[in-house]
Amino acid sequence: TDTSSTTAAPPTTTSLLGHSLDHADCNVTPNIASRVGANLHLQEKHPLFTIKRIIEEYWLAQDANFKIVDNLPPVVSTDANFDSLLIPSDHVSRSKSDTYYLNQDVVLRTHTSAHQVDILKQGIDKFLVTGDVYRRDEIDKSHYPIFHQMEGVKMFQEHDLLDGENSNNDDADRIAQVEQDLKAGLEGLAKTLFGDVQMRWVDAYFPFTEP
Repeated sequence: TDTSSTTAAPPTTTSLLGHSLDHADCNVTPNIASRVGANLHLQEKHPLFTIKRIIEEYWLAQDANFKIVDNLPPVVSTDANFDSLLIPSDHVSRSKSDTYYLNQDVVLRTHTSAHQVDILKQGIDKFLVTGDVYRRDEIDKSHYPIFHQMEGVKMFQEHDLLDGENSNNDDADRIAQVEQDLKAGLEGLAKTLFGDVQMRWVDAYFPFTEP
């Protein structure tokens, strides 16, 4: 009788939300696939949940009409992740060295912006989106292939842009008003998170997020 102990091999993930990991164009590893659905930002005792709740409460205090969206699956179309955001076909972020593909038309979202167009199409013009995102980064002290993002969208209607005494009511004035609203909101958020700290705005260019 063989009395030697045996250790069962860990289960192998072969598909992800209905998409086979064996597809010729798939570069999602079973290790990455097994982590989809952890939803750390929704676990009440997790630090991500805590910071998410603080940020959401801040923006809801500014405007109770913000919609909270935090449970969308991370498997999205390339159209949602790239095309709908006007990301050029030759942009570096589309490469298989940067993005996890399940097939040529489906990816693990590289940003929560992948949901912006669909949410706007629902008629929601103020929302906060939180979720896990995936990029093929080399692991080091400041990079990991999986991280979390939170972003907000606030659309302005014509009646939201008030005519001021010193306004010519042209596009430049409207842009300035929207910019002022955004900066005031972000400065208030920084104080909520970090206390009464010094802040300054600087011009910066990030090719990865262009346009």
